[in-house]
Amino acid sequence: GVPAVTLPSPFARARFTAAMCREIGLDECIAESAEDYAGRAVRLACDGDFRGEVVQKIAVRSGRLFERRDITLALAQKLVEAVESLPPGAGRD
Repeated sequence: GVPAVTLPSPFARARFTAAMCREIGLDECIAESAEDYAGRAVRLACDGDFRGEVVQKIAVRSGRLFERRDITLALAQKLVEAVESLPPGAGRD
């Protein structure tokens, strides 16, 4: 439950983190620019009350991320499709 600030970018890691924040309603952790990122990070680091509120939200809402059978099944299907699309001899053994 440690809060982090993310700045969506072309990189999957940033988009993934932003999507998780949106899923649990943590828009306060999604920056819109580098300057905004710095401001949000400083606020989380220095404002104990605010950080506590965010930590509490994470604790209460994290089940939305990890208790999702639909997401698990969709990911499993994509992995099966990826393996099935490999050419013969490309590690499918």
